Amino acid sequence: MSRSPTRVRLVIAEGHTLILRGLRALLEAEPAIDVVGEAGDVRQLTATVLRRRPSIVMTGTDLPGGDLTGALARIDRSTSPRPGTVLLVHGDLSPLEALDALRRGVRGMVFKDEPTNDLIAAAVTVARGGALFSPRIAPLLVTGADEAARTDGPPVHGRPGPDSLGRLTRREAEVFRLVAQGASNPAIAARLSVSEATVKSHFNRVCKKLGLTNRVEAVIHAYESGVVRGGGRNAGRRCSAG
Repeated sequence: MSRSPTRVRLVIAEGHTLILRGLRALLEAEPAIDVVGEAGDVRQLTATVLRRRPSIVMTGTDLPGGDLTGALARIDRSTSPRPGTVLLVHGDLSPLEALDALRRGVRGMVFKDEPTNDLIAAAVTVARGGALFSPRIAPLLVTGADEAARTDGPPVHGRPGPDSLGRLTRREAEVFRLVAQGASNPAIAARLSVSEATVKSHFNRVCKKLGLTNRVEAVIHAYESGVVRGGGRNAGRRCSAG
């Protein structure tokens, strides 16, 4: 029987054999996913991706055997098109590590103890060009942005200057601020007395004008540019493109 061309080609990398086997069994049961390889350490991950050419890599942040960040960078340089990456986050990920992963192009971050449906959704969404982050990741990113700013670290994007922010209409700027504060589309629609479709349209224009691709980047960009300030406690909602 031929496989559907829309199936996601996935390589799983996990240092704990039992977890690896469990993840593979769960993901292989999903019709949209075709698990084409697995790896138990960083060296195996690089070799497997270069050999199997997946559309997505799902790897634990605690993968043993070397520099995971360097390996992902080598994979990006050596494959075309480059695979999307979902990080399976170990519990001790620091805010700066989370921010660095976003800067390096990781488009999905979910914790290893997330429900199975969330792991599958992250794989499929990222493989198809989107972005999906656990609700528990957004506060880490905001904290990481604050810490990076205090140490003069580079922002996720270039800080939007007055000209960039000035291109936003009053309503777009209001939507941008509310999104950065963690408000959902329904909440923004109710606050502004408009439809959810209108909120999405405004946010899409904000992203286009500021060079953003998803709500997580909007949160970080808003804090780095001073549009909103504080610890971002309300940012911990599921973040995905649009």
